Amino acid sequence: MNSLAKRIAVFASGRGSNAAALYEAIKQGEINAEVVVVLSDHADAPVLARAKEWGYQRRSRAQRL
Repeated sequence: MNSLAKRIAVFASGRGSNAAALYEAIKQGEINAEVVVVLSDHADAPVLARAKEWGYQRRSRAQRL
């Protein structure tokens, strides 16, 4: 990531297909960004497990932000 990269918070409530697309685009250098947190309104949303695998900080509505 360079100094001009955008810092992104991802909001998701399900599987995380859009988050996965962002992850891949960032990884491939197509988007100059850094995901700083993945947020979900469902504590058991699969996207939170995926975010953990990707090394992203994650929070659910059940947790204090």
